[in-house]
Amino acid sequence: MALTKITGQVVDTTTDLVVGVTTVGGGVSAVDGFFSGILTAVGNASFSGSVSVGGTLTYEDVTNIDAVGLVTARNGIVVGSGITLSKDGDGFFTGIVTATTFSGAFSGDGSALTGVANTDVIFPDKISLGDGTQTDGDQINVGLGSDLRIYHASDVSYIDVPQGGFSLRGTGNDNVLVYTSNSDVEIYHDGSKKFETSSSGVTITGTLAATAVTGDGSALTGVGVTVADGGDVSYSYESGGKNYMIHIFTSTGKNGVFRTNKDMTIDFLLVGGGGGTAAAEGSYGQSGAGGGGGIVEGSGFSLSAGSYVVEVGAGGAATNSTTVGGNGGDTTFASVTAKGGGGGGDYGSAGADGGCGGGGGDPNAAGGATNQSSQNGGISNITQFGFAGGQGGAYNTSPRGGGGGGGAGGAGGTATAAGDGGGGARGAGRANNITGTNVTYSIGGRGGRTGYEHGFPGEQNLGNGADGASATHPNEGFGAVGGAGIVVIRYEV
Repeated sequence: MALTKITGQVVDTTTDLVVGVTTVGGGVSAVDGFFSGILTAVGNASFSGSVSVGGTLTYEDVTNIDAVGLVTARNGIVVGSGITLSKDGDGFFTGIVTATTFSGAFSGDGSALTGVANTDVIFPDKISLGDGTQTDGDQINVGLGSDLRIYHASDVSYIDVPQGGFSLRGTGNDNVLVYTSNSDVEIYHDGSKKFETSSSGVTITGTLAATAVTGDGSALTGVGVTVADGGDVSYSYESGGKNYMIHIFTSTGKNGVFRTNKDMTIDFLLVGGGGGTAAAEGSYGQSGAGGGGGIVEGSGFSLSAGSYVVEVGAGGAATNSTTVGGNGGDTTFASVTAKGGGGGGDYGSAGADGGCGGGGGDPNAAGGATNQSSQNGGISNITQFGFAGGQGGAYNTSPRGGGGGGGAGGAGGTATAAGDGGGGARGAGRANNITGTNVTYSIGGRGGRTGYEHGFPGEQNLGNGADGASATHPNEGFGAVGGAGIVVIRYEV
């Protein structure tokens, strides 16, 4: 190695090292150079091979490092107090980082990040969070004031809206659920509001279908709830795509009340009590039959809110011979009356007038007339039905028999028409399906026949007339009572 213009210590002959402070004023050209002290190069230093530094390499007043190849920093790089690049690949920055793209994991709360386009953040996999609370722990917060907060605590998942409203939308931006701050909640079906809460309860738009409803409904308003009492049977049924509520009153007398808390439209059926019959006279008499109760049918009948007394007519009484059986009781509701059926006459007595006339006794007594058509003048949306009783036959000679009672579907038959001893035929009843089942009401009784027979009672709550009695010396057949009437009220629900 050639050394020129060297000052300071020179070569140690024992180690062949240059020791001490060496100042090179010109240049150093050597295959190998070994320096144990400080080497100061006043000019430029150029190395064509590798430079190995066992200690610290310090650059004073260096403004640029120009590395053509790869720079390897085994223990990281520290730039001032703001940037640290660790040997593990982590970067720590206390100032502002400007980047056009970002890839990989991110740590920290990001509270001071700006200029981040949220719509461009894509998570290719799930976001996993631990448990949180309303004020702490893992949460998803949306809005500048954390106006929407999502978190999970224990076994419950929460969506909190600390301030403002909340709207859940579906296809086409249709509302599904809407919450107004400190106010109502609305639920929608295909964009149409069906359920809404308020401080006083809930409002449902449309039909509410329920398998059970609790409470007595005493405070319900505006829903047309109707309450009936006084020996009633109540039920509902469906017919023709409509649902109906039925109230049936069967207890005789003024023992029922129908109440409605709003104006409504109803259908109804009123049937008067059937007529009774007298005992057969003497040795060979036959008494006439009782007439069926008059029928009144209401359809689309307007009923104002209020309470209405319901009176069901009782069946007519059985009486002694040579009299007229008792008339059935009148059935009334909402100022509408169905007359009770006329009683059947015994020896020498005509049948009584009534909703349907009673049959005449022998010999050849006339049947009673119907008086149903003279009732309920000026009342709209009602139809009335009633027919006369039949004439009695001869006494102890052909044609014997009592006259048949009139029914609400036809007149009672005569003894003559029935033939000797047959008794006048029953007046036909009238069928009605207001209860959901087709039922025939107000059938007239059959006139007394020859032989010894007691009268047969009219069927209860159908308004049927009683059958007449007959005598064979010395036995007189007893008369019978008529069947009670009925009231049926129906409305759509």
